[in-house]
Amino acid sequence: LPRSLADARHLRLGTCDPSGRGSRFFLASKRRREDDAHAPCPNMAAPLREKRVAKERQKIDKHGLPPGIELVDGDNLREWLFDIRVLDNNPIYQGQTYRLRFQFPQAYPIEPPEVTFEEKPNRPIPMHPHIYSNGIICLDLLGSQGWSPVQSAESVCMSIQSMLTSNTTKERPQGDAEFVMLNRRRPRDIQFVYHDDTV
Repeated sequence: LPRSLADARHLRLGTCDPSGRGSRFFLASKRRREDDAHAPCPNMAAPLREKRVAKERQKIDKHGLPPGIELVDGDNLREWLFDIRVLDNNPIYQGQTYRLRFQFPQAYPIEPPEVTFEEKPNRPIPMHPHIYSNGIICLDLLGSQGWSPVQSAESVCMSIQSMLTSNTTKERPQGDAEFVMLNRRRPRDIQFVYHDDTV
């Protein structure tokens, strides 16, 4: 099965050291330079993104999305907004709707989209040991090592929905307040160490 369709317990999640001094996260500038060396050139990448995002939109328009997932704004080929809900009786998320922002890089789908939760009226940031209060998500699927071009915006939404469904702990990641206060990096520039498959 594709990674996104597997049970949430098989998703690799991570935590990070908000001080930046430990081994749990660091600016991945060296890795990013190495990745960029093999990425399509900008003149080729943008049409690649536009073609792929347009294809995903056509599929959604034709077949719809799974229950609990709604495309709120998909007119922009660079950024989409989704609402997701947990459909079972998990008391942590029952009755809640959450907003996901997808930002597609020029090299998408070779590179993963940047996906974060966005806080809006009636759209809180979900409580989860791997979701920071600023909306950043620790999930290997969203990193260069866990991403595969066969994934899509729909499959990422399904993975995050599954991650929430299986969670039993209503808490933020360790060091959340410090991380949110000090971090000025985009999610794609943070290297997480994924080690917790039990949440």
